[in-house]
Amino acid sequence: MQESIERLREISDEFDELFTEAMDIVSGRFSSFDSALVRLQRDASETLEEAILE
Repeated sequence: MQESIERLREISDEFDELFTEAMDIVSGRFSSFDSALVRLQRDASETLEEAILE
């Protein structure tokens, strides 16, 4: 019984580590996506300004 409890704790710890790693990856990808959107918006604004000035 004690071995089962210890194994469950190990599995829980492994799950926590994997979940944290997965969330870091997802967070990083969203951060990169947000940065790309900001650049795209800035580029579009600059292009619009140039078109208006011409």
